[in-house]
Amino acid sequence: MAQTTIYEIKRKIRTAPGAWRDLQRITKSGVERDALLSMLTMAVMPIPGKSDASRMRKAQRQLRSLAKQLRTVASHAERLGLDPYTHLELLSPFADLAFERFKEQEPRRRAPVGLFRAMRGYADWTEEQARKFGRCLRKNSQKEGDLGVMFLLFQVHSQTGELFAAALARLLTEASQAVGRPREFTADQLTKMFERHVLPKSPSLHPDNSTP
Repeated sequence: MAQTTIYEIKRKIRTAPGAWRDLQRITKSGVERDALLSMLTMAVMPIPGKSDASRMRKAQRQLRSLAKQLRTVASHAERLGLDPYTHLELLSPFADLAFERFKEQEPRRRAPVGLFRAMRGYADWTEEQARKFGRCLRKNSQKEGDLGVMFLLFQVHSQTGELFAAALARLLTEASQAVGRPREFTADQLTKMFERHVLPKSPSLHPDNSTP
């Protein structure tokens, strides 16, 4: 069913008004036609399953929850470990002043202070990892839906040395219509996306390089 759907989408792209001319220009420059149609189709199809952004948000929530639990357990364990009444042998009814001092000092010797410190250190690490996920999401998640478009731009440019921004904009617009998710692409939009997110900006890359 998926293959039939993709085949139908490719057919709709090929038969759209003016599409054959745009396809010819790009394929004559070095891109195989069926590969180009496949990339156009995949660029506008919804990503199946959970997105990377969704998985990152889930990991971020888990890390924050873990940090909170670690701090809670570390504080509770430390409080019990340092409490003389937690140790049965320190509850002697024959207590004098010397024993009282011993009862205050002995729990500190027994308590695994290094473990509490390590738990808090690991909590710090998980919080920092959660912050890193947050920074990555703020920077990149909004472009996740355009990964297929960026892959298309990269492949076309790497195989032809040109961007064909105007031709690809028209083809992508037709492809989105064929998929049932209408979206209008422009040459300027694709050029900016390429220069900002695919390869460093080059003064030779302009929408005018493509078919008018």
